[in-house]
Amino acid sequence: MPAIRTRSKYDTSVIYLYYHNKEHLISETLRRSIPYSTISTWRNNDPSTSYIGYEIRHKLDQAFEHMEHIHERAALKKTLNIVTKTWIRIAHIVNPFLNKHKQYKDVVINEVQHLCRILPKRIALKLAGISSNTFHYRLNKLKNICHDSAFALCFKRHPLQLSFKEISIMKQLLMDIRFICWPVSSITYFAKRNKLLAASLSTWYKYVPLLGVRNKQQKEKHVHTGLVTTAPNQFLHVDTTFWNIKHDVKAAIVLVSDNFSKAILGWSVSLQKNAHNVKCALDAAIQTIHQYHPEHPCTILMADGGTENHNITIHELLKNTVQPEITKIIALKDISFSNAPIEAINKIIKVYLRFYQPATLSQLIECVKLTVHDYSFVRPHGSLNGMVPMEIYTNQQFNMDTKSFMAEAKSKRIEQNRNHMCRTCK
Repeated sequence: MPAIRTRSKYDTSVIYLYYHNKEHLISETLRRSIPYSTISTWRNNDPSTSYIGYEIRHKLDQAFEHMEHIHERAALKKTLNIVTKTWIRIAHIVNPFLNKHKQYKDVVINEVQHLCRILPKRIALKLAGISSNTFHYRLNKLKNICHDSAFALCFKRHPLQLSFKEISIMKQLLMDIRFICWPVSSITYFAKRNKLLAASLSTWYKYVPLLGVRNKQQKEKHVHTGLVTTAPNQFLHVDTTFWNIKHDVKAAIVLVSDNFSKAILGWSVSLQKNAHNVKCALDAAIQTIHQYHPEHPCTILMADGGTENHNITIHELLKNTVQPEITKIIALKDISFSNAPIEAINKIIKVYLRFYQPATLSQLIECVKLTVHDYSFVRPHGSLNGMVPMEIYTNQQFNMDTKSFMAEAKSKRIEQNRNHMCRTCK
């Protein structure tokens, strides 16, 4: 007796998927086991007319849609897992770079917020390589950007930063034509000496690049110990530098400086590089010594090996100068030290000359005269802790104690910042 073939029965959800052309959600093995005639019947059979209670089927539609989304994003999930694993491997290299450069910090915070929508915050912060405190601190800064502040920080929330008024004063000093040839350190001490702005040198260095009023010059630092003196007139330096005027004519500028105070004691300008030019500068330096230190007994004059410094004219001048008695030596020959102190002053003088651009001999003489006065009598020096060279040379006592001024300015700064109303605060 032949075996009776039983008819297969299928779940209604399978029929539903075929009718709505979503059979790709069914496994391939099950799809192959279903006869084509059965599938054709399902496609042509409207469930709404064939089955009682079909009206409640819509409640399961969301489940099937969710199932379909999972199927469509299976490949995306696999890709995401690979990307996540790759990022974890390279995060220790990339994250320090992103967090170090200011222009990328805001980008990192914004992207972490996007990650927090799909990932737990703990994991998102771990992928970004930042702590929870850092994240909320930077996020708070972004939410409270102040366009009046150099650091874009709200004055009320960060009252210790320089006030809007102080920033304006700093800008005015940096842009003042009188200080255009001064370094930031000299302007800093000038502001403190004259009680214009109570801010440390490090604060100035932080604000200057943000204000964008000066180009910071990168200098290569060489750490070395130079000639050490303990009083004025122990060592003098003489050197000649040059400046091109009209018709490519070179004018020689001779400077004589004091090692201890860095003051320029004498100078001379000529169209010729000769002994007479050096003699004029030395004569002026000797007169300065007689004016401020008439009892000074002796000094040492350091020069390089140029013929303008070693000749009969200079020899006779030094021989006839009894007080102070001057002994001339050659740098790096009679002594192991170079003539670097006067060469550094030459570079400073060139800053003024490049700004004023004197084109004739008379203009050059006038320019050097103004420059020497500004350098020696007006401009505070960072290497002298804010003192002016001639103050050191003449042993003047200047009260550089600005503690009370700084403390008073700090309290005023906090009050002004708390009362400041920027666009964000409004």
